[in-house]
Order: sequence, then C-alpha cells, then structure tokens
Amino acid sequence: MRFASIFLTLFLLSPKLSCLVGAQDIEQLRLSAEQGDEASQFKLDVMYDNGTDVQKDDQEAAKWYELAAEQGNEKTNPRLCELYAFGDIAIRNYEESIKWCKSAAKNGHTLAHEVGKALMYHHGIDAKPNLRKARR
Repeated sequence: MRFASIFLTLFLLSPKLSCLVGAQDIEQLRLSAEQGDEASQFKLDVMYDNGTDVQKDDQEAAKWYELAAEQGNEKTNPRLCELYAFGDIAIRNYEESIKWCKSAAKNGHTLAHEVGKALMYHHGIDAKPNLRKARR
C-alpha cells in the first residue's frame, strides 16, 4: 500500500501533469490577450520571446509585443526594436525596427536610439548609407 501511495504522489507531482495545467493557463492567457487585455498580451510576448512554458517564437512574440505597444505599453518598444533588427530571419524588418527604436528612444532608451541610428546608416533607411556613422 505504501508503494502505491508513493507512486501516486510522484505521478501527481510529475512535470507532465503540471504541463497540462500550464497549457490550460496559457490558453486562458491567450483568450484574455485576444480580447484585448494588455497585461495578458505582455505576459504572452515575454513567454514567446524567452521560450518560457512555450516554444520560443520570435514571430509570435512580435505579434503580442505589438498589440501591447498599441495599447500604450512602452516597455515593449525596445524589444520590438531588437526583435525586428536581430530576431529570427522570418521577421527581420529593418524599417519596423527603426520605427520601434525611434519610439523607444523618445521614452529615454538610449540603446534603442543607438541601434536605430546604426540601422538607418548601415541600410540607408531614412538616411544616406554611411558605414562609418553606422559603426559609431
């Protein structure tokens, strides 16, 4: 009987079971995010960006970051700047990166300002290409 009790306890505490509960929580979070809850959108973007409890997915992260940004979450702007500049090749978009870098820079993110400026000069977007200025 004691063996059965230990086995049952181990089974109930197993990662598989906690993943099932996590999947339900993630689905609930996704539903809230789809209904426009900015906090849920922000949680999802961070989860997909870092691969926390979900498979890392830059495209999905960018989607949720943008939705949160559109609702005024300024914390997402620097990350969108980075994702579009250096993320998965499928979402790399220097024009979008510069847009979000400028937005982040307006809120005092100096690194985003520097990334945006380097992209502008390196790729000749909104500025004449200048590799010397891009490296600064």
